[in-house]
Amino acid sequence: MPSHKRVVQQVALIRSYGRRLQQAIDALEGDVVSTDPRSHEMTAVLDKVAAGFLIARRQDMATNQLLSSILEQLLARSKRLRDTEAVTMNMRIGNLRNGRTAGDSVVRGAADDLRTWQQP
Repeated sequence: MPSHKRVVQQVALIRSYGRRLQQAIDALEGDVVSTDPRSHEMTAVLDKVAAGFLIARRQDMATNQLLSSILEQLLARSKRLRDTEAVTMNMRIGNLRNGRTAGDSVVRGAADDLRTWQQP
């Protein structure tokens, strides 16, 4: 799959995932501010802390996947630009190396044409 399509797909997945992640954060927030005494027992508090860490790790994972796709696209673009510059530089070096010979050849050809030319 081309890298730009992969980035678009990653963004779409993160947007979809972002809604579910926000719902989980809202539910966790609701538990934290709940007035129900059962939600503030030690195991419930530890579960909330663990859920908070889990949410943070999932957010980090989604961010890293997106950044990885973007980096891959930038690397591919950079390689294309570098390859183009290398081809251009090779052409310029070839012109510098062979330019005098090619120019002399053109001049000799033109001189020969002028010497052998006859009016029709």
